[in-house]
Amino acid sequence: MQQSPILSKRIGLALLLTIAAGFATAQICIPPLISTQPIGGNVCAGGITSLGVMAVGLNLNYQWQVDNGSGYTNCSNGVTYAGALTSALKVMAVAGLNSAKYRCVISNACGSVTTNSCLLTILRLSGVATPSVICAGASATLSVNGGVNFVWNTGATSSSITVSPATTTTYSVAGTTLTGCTITSYITVTVNPSPNVTISALPSTEICAGASTTLTASGASSYRWNTGATSASITVSPETTTTYTVTGTNSIGCSKTVSITVTVNPLPDVTAEASPSSICTGASSTLTASGASTYLWSTGATTASISVSPAETTSYTVTGTNSSGCSATTSVTVSVNPSPSSVTATASPETLCAGASSTLTASGADAYYWSTGETGATIVVSPTEQTTYAVSGFNSSGCSTIATVTVYVSESPVVTVTASPTSICPGSSSTLTAEGADAYFWSTGESGASIVVSPTESTTYVVSGFNSAGCSSFAGATVDVDAGLCASMASSAADGQRVTEETASNLDEKNSNGDPGTISLYPNPNKGISFIKNAPKGAMMEVYNELGEKVVKGTVEGGYAEVDLNQQLKGVYLVRISHSGKVVYQTRVVRE
Repeated sequence: MQQSPILSKRIGLALLLTIAAGFATAQICIPPLISTQPIGGNVCAGGITSLGVMAVGLNLNYQWQVDNGSGYTNCSNGVTYAGALTSALKVMAVAGLNSAKYRCVISNACGSVTTNSCLLTILRLSGVATPSVICAGASATLSVNGGVNFVWNTGATSSSITVSPATTTTYSVAGTTLTGCTITSYITVTVNPSPNVTISALPSTEICAGASTTLTASGASSYRWNTGATSASITVSPETTTTYTVTGTNSIGCSKTVSITVTVNPLPDVTAEASPSSICTGASSTLTASGASTYLWSTGATTASISVSPAETTSYTVTGTNSSGCSATTSVTVSVNPSPSSVTATASPETLCAGASSTLTASGADAYYWSTGETGATIVVSPTEQTTYAVSGFNSSGCSTIATVTVYVSESPVVTVTASPTSICPGSSSTLTAEGADAYFWSTGESGASIVVSPTESTTYVVSGFNSAGCSSFAGATVDVDAGLCASMASSAADGQRVTEETASNLDEKNSNGDPGTISLYPNPNKGISFIKNAPKGAMMEVYNELGEKVVKGTVEGGYAEVDLNQQLKGVYLVRISHSGKVVYQTRVVRE
């Protein structure tokens, strides 16, 4: 570069003054003079370039400065810059420095001077995601320009690709700029989660015709149902089975659609008839309902047929419930004609154990007809549960008076037996303890609530328990004799471990097996508790009330299960045992 005459003279004068300084008693101070200005240019992203300046003067100091758009600040040596305090500045071309301007401040004790600014352009690829923020399951388009020969980290080679990341992901693309730079650019797609929308139905997803259920969506901030409703909960009353959908949107605008089906079950076509429909005072008529699975009469009876003895003409209602739990009500009327004088009936004994018999005796009429189908003044009955017997006493006019007598069947005791421990080593013993009765007799021939046994092989012990009424029931417990278990216990003890009671429990379960052909329920009626015995292991027990509602659910373990109706109202309940998807036992039990 050719210097101007004025600049040459100033430089010469500075040199003369400097030389003269060695011979003079006073020195003239000259500020720095710039001889060569810095020159900007282009640099590949990630590359290194140098900016230089030339100046003359004594004891010169250099400070490079950069302007990224917010004004000039001093450069500092580090990863980005080197030589910030020298006449030559090295710059690492990073994205944040694109189109930055540089200058150098040169100073000494006599003053300072600042160079012209120069522009440094970083050649790079320009990439963008549209949109850059998506919801889970959506997609974004990634585009890049400013070069050729693109290669994405997905393997694609086009300038634009579509992606659907499951989580926030940064994509890279390598390419060559039009000036020959090979550069990698990075594009981030932020993925916001979709809401976890669920729907619940109360009381159920199954309703009867004419009923309603409330559908409640949760997991989002706002909702829109296919009915047009926008609340979280809606109440629906479909005429037929209908599927409802709801779209839930969270606070960041992401949404998810789920559905729920409400099944509509038909009502039963319940009919009822009286036979005979006209009776004498004190006589009875049989009311029979049909068209449903279970029934509840206005008298409280729950059988399909009931016998009534109204004192005057009376209408009876019956509510029938089908297998879907839906119900309908109808009525039947019994007309009453004058009846003869009263008839009495007695039972001897009045209370007995299940399997025993009682003699029923009627008096006060000319002829008698019992609800058992027998005739005569005296009959013998052997009920298995508390039973009320009716007897019709006929006079010469053909009208009758009905008397009833109840035979009470004493509940058998609920006997339970436990073994402690349930699994023993050969030669060891286990204590068997029975509860629930007043006296006990064991299959070993012993008596008492507790005995000690030492079987040589796995053995099931049975105990019969007797209550104060002389009624009995039995229960059993198995004591496993397992030499392998003892060896395992010894090995575990060597390692500082113990065999837990859970291990013994599991051994008990392996030895339990029921025979569906001998399933039974006792006592029936009950005061709140009955028991299922000989049911298949792992069978499902379900209890339904008179409205078809499931009130108790459990699993049969060891062939036995407890039917707990203590929390239920008095009435008749349906007990159902299912195994391997089939109903293997079903009966009704009366809760007194």
